[in-house]
Amino acid sequence: SDLICRGADGGAGEIGAMLLEPGRPSTSSFGPFESATGGVAFATQGQAAAKTKSGKRLLEMAGGKDEAIDAALVFAAAREGDRASVAIVNRAVEVLAWGISCLVCAFNPHTVVIGGGMSRAADLMIDALQRQVAEAVPFPPKWLVSTMGEDAVALGGLRRATENLEH
Repeated sequence: SDLICRGADGGAGEIGAMLLEPGRPSTSSFGPFESATGGVAFATQGQAAAKTKSGKRLLEMAGGKDEAIDAALVFAAAREGDRASVAIVNRAVEVLAWGISCLVCAFNPHTVVIGGGMSRAADLMIDALQRQVAEAVPFPPKWLVSTMGEDAVALGGLRRATENLEH
């Protein structure tokens, strides 16, 4: 059966807080994993790329202002085939696939759901994520992409509060 399991404190798999390597906690307010693969990481890497020759298209798309580059712009440039942006997405996919593979090996979930802001770039990542995870785990999961986008956490909180009031 497709039962969603929640942890002892109600969480359902917050991989953003995972360490990328032993002894290296995050230096930002995000978790280590999210710092490497979340929207801020895409923006930071996109801004850095825009200051190089290979990031010319990113800078152009940002109207010449590297500080205007965010994750959505990196995704848009990657969809156009911009090399610098595709490289940023590919690096994030490798880290995501590693983390998801670790969790799949530990918990053997039936399904992995790509949610939050990452769901807006699922078209750029899902095939590579599926392939890389399938190569690393004994039992590859089914994959779904949430349609709730960045509202997923807020909507989940509302549902939880409603459930508590009903009981």
